[in-house]
Amino acid sequence: MSRLIIADAGSTKIHWALVETGSNDHKYVKTPGVNPVQDSDENIINIFKEAFSALGEPASVGKIYYYGAGCGSSSFIEKIKASLSKTFNKPETDVNVNSDMLGAARGLFGREAGIACILGTGSNVCLYDGFRIVDNVPSLGYVLGDDGSGAALGKRFLGDLYKRILPEKVMYLFEQEYHLSLDEIISRVYRHPRPSGFLASFAPFLLKNKGMDCIKKILNEEFQYFFSRNLLNYQAKYKLPIRMTGSIAYNFRNLILEIAAKNSIEIGKIIAEPLEGLIDYHLSLRNKDCIE
Repeated sequence: MSRLIIADAGSTKIHWALVETGSNDHKYVKTPGVNPVQDSDENIINIFKEAFSALGEPASVGKIYYYGAGCGSSSFIEKIKASLSKTFNKPETDVNVNSDMLGAARGLFGREAGIACILGTGSNVCLYDGFRIVDNVPSLGYVLGDDGSGAALGKRFLGDLYKRILPEKVMYLFEQEYHLSLDEIISRVYRHPRPSGFLASFAPFLLKNKGMDCIKKILNEEFQYFFSRNLLNYQAKYKLPIRMTGSIAYNFRNLILEIAAKNSIEIGKIIAEPLEGLIDYHLSLRNKDCIE
């Protein structure tokens, strides 16, 4: 019986699975997230050590499949691959690193073609052929892109809050819940690591208060940006199923489905995370002796 390690790695959290290829008895671990664009090698390795320690560092692991945020270019893929190899320290183990977008697509569609969407801390969309991504408009990150994501929602919310666009009641509720000064917020956004994760951390406040007209306006507009700037061109050009994954997609799914319907878009599935689908995908390939 051989084993695989599969990781669904976002900027906020990583879901790890130690997969037994001959059974359904898998081991699951959750650690803080990693993004090679923002994080140092030391921080990445420390988080990987935490994961492998919790998984038990099994000697019989033959392959590691890591699907990660920020792994859209060869340099960042190599950064993660080197950190995994150094941490796991078993030369015979085959380490595979791909983007979180490919992980989402494989987790959502398996070996079927479709249009896969991520709405979590960041956001992205791709055209998937059942094995690889064949078209992908770049996400551009939390400053230039990530429309509709947790980071985009947090950025818009804080901007409207401190520009006094939102009612005083919202400021009162915000201060009661977070106890953050404006100086602290500015420091966390501009001087500390993981600013996108910090911005996304306000999404639960928006979810809790989504019934307020001013909050619903933010949500409607930001999710519409996601559809108009990322998804509509795919939907018009390719007549394929559309599915979504990510914490924002899942927690705001009712509102997202409403906005999708207004754009004549049908979303077939919304899940919180793609890990179970990724496990099924890799086990099905191994069982069929396919190229992985």
